[in-house]
Amino acid sequence: MKIEQFHLKIKKRVKFDFASYKKLDKICGCYILTTFDDTILYIGKTTNLFERFQQHLKDPLKTSLTKLGKAFWFYYLELPLLDIDRFERTLLNAYECQMGILPILNNIHSPVV
Repeated sequence: MKIEQFHLKIKKRVKFDFASYKKLDKICGCYILTTFDDTILYIGKTTNLFERFQQHLKDPLKTSLTKLGKAFWFYYLELPLLDIDRFERTLLNAYECQMGILPILNNIHSPVV
């Protein structure tokens, strides 16, 4: 599934590499890791995009080649803290409804709030 299939206005993105983490702020939000051609690999949420980006870069699972490709883009959307759980769950549900499974790098469902 491609990110544009969500029909969202997530326009902010940085390349998923060590040179790009400085471009992110310490803000709450949801994010999507995609391949170069925008195939979704992972959907997540955080209270600190700056730190979470760095954690993923240190995770061999997130930086390794998958059968769909390698993580290349880090799309993100700033959201209020009260909205990140619901928004992440909505994205995961939409992905699962369309594809029948979670994104390849997501291991578990987000909690129901």
